[in-house]
Amino acid sequence: MGSTRMTLHRFLRAGVATALLATGMVIAAPAASAADATITGTVVDDQGAQIGGGRVSLFEPEPGVMPVYADVAADGTFSVSAPAGPYYLLAIPPEGSALATSNPVDVADSTETAGTYALESTVALTVTTVTGTVTDEDGNPIEGAMVLAMDASGMGGGGGGGDMGDGGDMGGGGG
Repeated sequence: MGSTRMTLHRFLRAGVATALLATGMVIAAPAASAADATITGTVVDDQGAQIGGGRVSLFEPEPGVMPVYADVAADGTFSVSAPAGPYYLLAIPPEGSALATSNPVDVADSTETAGTYALESTVALTVTTVTGTVTDEDGNPIEGAMVLAMDASGMGGGGGGGDMGDGGDMGGGGG
């Protein structure tokens, strides 16, 4: 009877140790998988000075694909990872900043293949003013909405567009 109790005790101890090891491996696993593309770089303000806070986003040009976000460190550096694919990178200024979102940077050449890629140039926040009210389908204001306006050619599309002064034609049909 004593040896059965001892064997059961060893079995349970080994099982607990294995479970703890497995849990530790899951917790210690890196955030980015081997199939991810990682972009690293630096965000600067409109004067070229590194700026901390804010976020960067990797997004696909196809509608309906959720973007991936990462925080910008206090020294302006960032690292953002997503499954390999064709992405644009966007820097979003810190909350309360007078700066505007950067122009999209086409990083598809780097992100089509898994690996880590450093941007060759900085990502610059801009100074832009857009006025108006974002509303829902019932005409109610949407608090905290982010507005992104760009010329369609700014994302590799064709044909101009983007003249927000005439009612917001962003269709790329010339403006």
